[in-house]
Amino acid sequence: MSKIITQKYTSVSEIDLEFISPLEELLEGKIPSFEFITNAEKLASPDTKFNYFLFFGNQTNAPIGFAQIKLVKDAPQKKGFLQRLLKKNSPAREINENAAFWNISGTKGDGIVFNPKYSQHIGEKTTQVFKDIIEREDVYFQKINFSERYQKNLITSDAIKSSSQNEHIVIDSLLKNKSSYEEYLSSLADGTKNQIIQSWKYSQRELAFKMGEYENLKEAFHYKKRGGEQLKQLKQNEKFKLYNLKNAQMAFLTFETEVEIKALSFFIKGTGGHYFYDSIILDESLPELIPHQQVIMHFFEQTEGNRLHYLGEELQQDYLLKLGFTYTKQYSYTVKKNDH
Repeated sequence: MSKIITQKYTSVSEIDLEFISPLEELLEGKIPSFEFITNAEKLASPDTKFNYFLFFGNQTNAPIGFAQIKLVKDAPQKKGFLQRLLKKNSPAREINENAAFWNISGTKGDGIVFNPKYSQHIGEKTTQVFKDIIEREDVYFQKINFSERYQKNLITSDAIKSSSQNEHIVIDSLLKNKSSYEEYLSSLADGTKNQIIQSWKYSQRELAFKMGEYENLKEAFHYKKRGGEQLKQLKQNEKFKLYNLKNAQMAFLTFETEVEIKALSFFIKGTGGHYFYDSIILDESLPELIPHQQVIMHFFEQTEGNRLHYLGEELQQDYLLKLGFTYTKQYSYTVKKNDH
């Protein structure tokens, strides 16, 4: 491969439909579907703009790489006296400046993904995009996140190397390496296993919550006294809007009573045996770990699934590690202009 071509877009709606399916294959294990990125753009604040980059080689018409950059506008600010003194040509006016974050919506911070076959070619073009963005007059700060698999190819560039570095771990997935949920539960450390068992008993005996499974979202709220009211309220919830995926294969798992839904989990089928999930807890008396367990139990019932990914906040990282989720190493590089 002698040449990498980069194509820039400022909205997902501009990306050619023929590229969507190859992009979903490229992002396998990262997001449930490309529609997830579309929804995230629609829900973004007016102060957030997007740049999307598709990378192409000369051996295929399908994209071999994808990057998403969020440009977040700061509040207007005035340049100080010292800044104006040091930069005499800089006008004393209010300016709006952007912070640029490489972060693909729905992933655990990944800013760029490349087909493993072509990852050795990631450096030159990514570096050029990185340099072009920080050189923009309206951008004062830039942060790029990438997997450890790209470290060797990206760290060689001066633009990346001169940035501030941070190394951390991110949750990857739960691998289905047990034959059943019962076997999985037995494999956990005694402290974690006992906590889960007690929480199951509490939610089903003391709280008397029942579990539900629905293929259609509206069915989950039918025949409940507060069902219609709850569904109307949830439609204003940002997380609910994000998972309103029209084309996805999805199950809706609940903890409920005859009156109302207590917790709602979105269980989404991705590609290549990957499944994804997130939950909305509507009753704080329900132990927080229980929706995770309900989803994991459902995951073990899927014959096609082999990896389960949590789409929620990383605040539960330590707990997910105790549940057997694997992790990967991620690098972050940041650069800030000298006059800020």
